[in-house]
Amino acid sequence: MTTPLPIACTLSAADLLAQRDTLLLGLADHAVQRMPLPSGIRLRFAPTAERMRQIDAVVRRERECCPFLEFRVGLALGDRSLTLDVTGPDGTATLLAELLASPLAA
Repeated sequence: MTTPLPIACTLSAADLLAQRDTLLLGLADHAVQRMPLPSGIRLRFAPTAERMRQIDAVVRRERECCPFLEFRVGLALGDRSLTLDVTGPDGTATLLAELLASPLAA
C-alpha cells in the first residue's frame, strides 16, 4: 500500500510569486477557458506550438514542487482545442480553485 502524497506545494509564497511565469499560475493566464473538474480543473488554450512547449515546461516544473498533481494534455485537431487537465487526490479541486482565482486573460 502506498502512502498518499500531501496536497502541498514545496515552494514558499515568495518563491511562488517569483517563479509565477514558469508555474501553473503563469500558464493559466493564457487559458481561454477554465472548467472545474471533480478532482481539479481543465484549462483550454489556443492550440499553438508555443503553448504546447509552455505546457510541457510547466508540467515538468510543477512535478518538482507539487508531486501530488496529475496532468493530462489533450489535442483535438478537428476541434482546434488544446486542453490541460490538472487533477489530484481529494482536496485538489479546492486548492486549484483558490490558487487560480484570478480572472482569465483576454
